[in-house]
Amino acid sequence: GALDDLRLPSDVSFSEPAGGIFTGHSHRRKGGKLTFGRGTYFNVFNPDPNQSDCPPGESGTSNTCTPCPMGSWCPGGYRKHTCPEHATSLEGATKLSDCYCKPGMFGNKPVNKGEKLTCSVCPKNSFCPGGAVVNACPRNSWSKEGSFSCVCSKGYYGTDMNKCSSCPV
Repeated sequence: GALDDLRLPSDVSFSEPAGGIFTGHSHRRKGGKLTFGRGTYFNVFNPDPNQSDCPPGESGTSNTCTPCPMGSWCPGGYRKHTCPEHATSLEGATKLSDCYCKPGMFGNKPVNKGEKLTCSVCPKNSFCPGGAVVNACPRNSWSKEGSFSCVCSKGYYGTDMNKCSSCPV
């Protein structure tokens, strides 16, 4: 077939197996030999290996786009950014505003350009499911600082913090 007829010109040489970033050169002489050495390659379908056409929510190279992992956001291409400290995101996040505070933390998402997402520890006797919400513990329950749920207070019992009943005497 057509590939059987493919021959390399005599002025092209390979010093080692190809792979890595294109660094082929012609020894700075016009008409010099084009040499591919250790860690070099050239992709005729994508001449710039640093470019990637991964869609938003994914990152990697053109051939290996993978979903953006939890705790990160990927605007597309090869870039992957980590959410701010104490924040996370769902898999496939596309922008910084997809990041939110982890459970046990709270903080408002930035509204104006230049603002950052800052997550604070949930105060005691409150619970923070994540995001911007701080909830007071229901009656007859309490929590330590940094909690995402409350537990029944001493003298009360229950499996749900909203249903703490008095212990029988």
